[in-house]
Amino acid sequence: MASENLCASLGNSASPGFWLKRDPFTLREVKIAEKPRRESLTETERNANIRPDPKGIIEMLKTLRVVICFLLAVFLRTEASRAQNQTTSPAIPEKLYSAMRWRSIGPFRGGRVLAVSGVHGQPNTFYFGAVAGGIWKTTDAGRVWTPIFDDQPTASIGALAVSQSDPNVIYVGTGEADMRSDISFGAGVYKSTDAGKTWSYLGLGDTRQIGRVL
Repeated sequence: MASENLCASLGNSASPGFWLKRDPFTLREVKIAEKPRRESLTETERNANIRPDPKGIIEMLKTLRVVICFLLAVFLRTEASRAQNQTTSPAIPEKLYSAMRWRSIGPFRGGRVLAVSGVHGQPNTFYFGAVAGGIWKTTDAGRVWTPIFDDQPTASIGALAVSQSDPNVIYVGTGEADMRSDISFGAGVYKSTDAGKTWSYLGLGDTRQIGRVL
């Protein structure tokens, strides 16, 4: 009991760096010196202590990637919603054109049209051939239409072409080529060299239907 108190007393009051230990064989108390403590570390040890942990860096990069993906998804969804709102909202206020109505600019007729042609260098001139109404021409972009084929023996027009080198030359293939339950047949090919004022017959009367003029 006295030795234990002495050990505790020496352990508490002994000079720094020493402590008492009882030898299990001799039951004697031995005063043992501790390993001297260093107040500062070497530069190599300091560098080893501050060296980053590779596993920690990997975990940090994984977390950063998740955060970036989340922010990118939020950004893309916001942009998609903004684009959808822009496409659904009219660019021009509806009140500016709500009073406008569709109207026919002529010619005032019924039926079908298979042959249409403009004129190179004349943006307001157009021709169209009706399947059972002859050929019509406009020189004011559709405000007025004039029939120019009424004196010919057939009114069924299947094809029409205007020469690009000479806008006065027009070729017409008669006979509707759109196969239906009720169609009108033609009389061959016609040509005009004065922009539709007069016509000359070129033949191919037995073809009955001509769908295209090259």
